[in-house]
Amino acid sequence: MAIDTEQDQQGEIARLRAELDAKNAELEALRSRFEAENTDLVHRLDQFRAIFENAASGIAIQNVEGVITAANQTFLGMVGYGRQELLGLPAAAVIHPESAHRTLADAVRQGEAAPLRDERKLVRKDGSSLWVDLTTSVLTEADGTPRGFVCVLHDITARKRTEAATRESEQRLRQLVERLPVLIHAHDAQGNYVFWNRECERVLGYGAAEIIGNPGARALLFPDPDYRRHIEKLHSDASDFAGWEAETAAADGSVKTILWTRISGDSPLPGWAAWETGMDITERKAAENALRASEHEKKLILDTISECVLYQTTDKRILWANRAARALAGGEPKDLRGRRCYAVWHGYKKSCTASPCPVDQALRLGTPVEAEVEGEGGRT
Repeated sequence: MAIDTEQDQQGEIARLRAELDAKNAELEALRSRFEAENTDLVHRLDQFRAIFENAASGIAIQNVEGVITAANQTFLGMVGYGRQELLGLPAAAVIHPESAHRTLADAVRQGEAAPLRDERKLVRKDGSSLWVDLTTSVLTEADGTPRGFVCVLHDITARKRTEAATRESEQRLRQLVERLPVLIHAHDAQGNYVFWNRECERVLGYGAAEIIGNPGARALLFPDPDYRRHIEKLHSDASDFAGWEAETAAADGSVKTILWTRISGDSPLPGWAAWETGMDITERKAAENALRASEHEKKLILDTISECVLYQTTDKRILWANRAARALAGGEPKDLRGRRCYAVWHGYKKSCTASPCPVDQALRLGTPVEAEVEGEGGRT
C-alpha cells in the first residue's frame, strides 16, 4: 500500500513537471513572439521617426489644449525655432493674428472631428511671416476620445506672393484700361457685359452699373431688333476683327458711330471671354458725309456751267471732267479718266511742245494762267 502511494505521488510529480515544462515552453514561445513583435514595433517606430523627421512637409503635434508636443525638422525650419524652444508653446504662438480664426480644436469641442484644411498665415520667431497650406486631423484614444491633433503644413509663401503680384498687376491693368481714352468693354461666355470703362460711360452716357451684368444692356445700346441680332451674332463669333462700325444708341437719344476692334483671341485676359476697343468716329463720319454732299453739290454746279472744267494730276492725267468738257472731248467720264490731257485735246503722244502749255506755266508760276490753245481739228 505504501508502495502504491509512493508511486502515485511520483506519477503526479512527473505529470506536474510535464505541465510546467509545457507552460514554460509556451511562455518561451510567447516571450520570443513578444520580443519579435517588440523588435518589429521598434523598427516601425524608427521608420516613423525617420519619416516624421525627414518629411518635406512640416508636421507638428499638439495636445487637446493646443500645446505643441512634437514637431519635425521641416516645421522647426519653417517657424525658426529650436526644438526645445518650440515644444511646450501653445500653437497660437506661431499663428499670425490675421489667421487666428476657428481651429479644429474649436470644432472638436463643438462635437465635430472631420479633418480641417485651410490656408493660414504663420509668424516666425524673428517676427517675419509665411503662408502654409494646413491640414489638421484628430488623434484619438482607443475609445475614440480626442487626445490631440496632428498638423501637416506645406509652405505656399511663394505661391501667395505670385498670386498677390498677379492681383496687383491685374489691378494696375484694370486701372489703366479704365482710364484709357478709348472705349473698352468685355463680355463673358454668355455674351453679358462684364467690363465697361469710363470712356464708354463718357461717350455713350450709360454708367457701368447700368451695363455690367444687365441682360437687357444690348437692347439699350441697339434698340432695333434686327440690328441687335446682327450684333449678337458678331459677339457670339470668337474670331477677332478690326474696323467694324456699330451704330450705337446713347443714353441721351443720339446715335454714335463706334469703330470697334477685337483682339482678345490674340491677347486673352482672365475672366473676359472677349474684349473690344472702340473709337468714337461720329464726328468724323458726319464730316465725311458733309464732304461727300459738298462734292456732290460742287459737281452738280460745275456740270451746269458752259465752261470746260477738269481736275487733273501734275503729270496731266485727267481725274474728272465736267459735262461741257466731256461734250467737247466727245467721251464719257470713263473714257477720259486717267488719260493725259494732251492726248485728249491734241491727239499727242507726249506733252505739248509747239506752244507754251498753260498747265506747265501754272505749275511753274504757282498762279492761274489764261491762254488760248488750239486743239485737234482746229478747236480753240
